[in-house]
Amino acid sequence: MRALRYVLAVRIDDERTSARDLAALCRQLREVSVEVEELSAAEAQDAAPGIPESDEVFRLHMI
Repeated sequence: MRALRYVLAVRIDDERTSARDLAALCRQLREVSVEVEELSAAEAQDAAPGIPESDEVFRLHMI
């Protein structure tokens, strides 16, 4: 997905890209960027399962 986002960005910046294609490319880039952000957020959550998000005090008697 990141590679696709890069390709779309390059095509948008290319001066040879026709004006009629820019709207579709921008829409695709926006959709792909949202998907990349969602996947990155999901990966970040899955990267450290079992590790608490906040620093909790260790309580031996709770085990």
